[in-house]
Amino acid sequence: MGQPQARLYLGLTAVPPARLIEPVAEVFGDLDTQIDGRWQNPVTKKSQFMGFHRLEQILWDEPSLTGATALCQGLMDHEEKLVALVSKARYSPQEMAAGATDLINEAATSKITGEEERYSRTDLVDFDANMKASMKVAGMLSPYLRTVDPDLVSLIRQRNDAVQRPGPRGRRRARRRSRSTARTRPASSPPPRTGWRSAR
Repeated sequence: MGQPQARLYLGLTAVPPARLIEPVAEVFGDLDTQIDGRWQNPVTKKSQFMGFHRLEQILWDEPSLTGATALCQGLMDHEEKLVALVSKARYSPQEMAAGATDLINEAATSKITGEEERYSRTDLVDFDANMKASMKVAGMLSPYLRTVDPDLVSLIRQRNDAVQRPGPRGRRRARRRSRSTARTRPASSPPPRTGWRSAR
């Protein structure tokens, strides 16, 4: 797998499933940091910078793939450990709700600045997975929520629909991108990268 293919795989295939379990994965502290810790948030020692974001840095910001193989193996080991822990864990409704709420708040305040995927700029993929994860939790809790505040369930759905629905500018850009891609992209080429770029 070359560097362009590795970029597509990491940004569009490997990372989103991890974002889907963020509401529960973050309770595992050090393991979550080993998988998803960002440089200076909370990782401050280079020897402890590993996982998705270190691989992201190598693929987008460094001239070679030196060290990537060992990092991939370490990431797989940590992910397998996380799967084992999650499958045995028991969560209270309060923990699930708090995790989903924190995730939405983080997306709206810090992730929106681009600091999460600072090298690849595939932030929109993260946002989509985070929203799906939070709405999954909301769906699991909705039977209880209907008994205490039926209007809240409708409000959550309305706001999720509003986030997922592009505005007029977004629809125009999507149509232009679709027409441009159809004219210029060979049938055998990989799909275009998803995400946005901001100034470094």
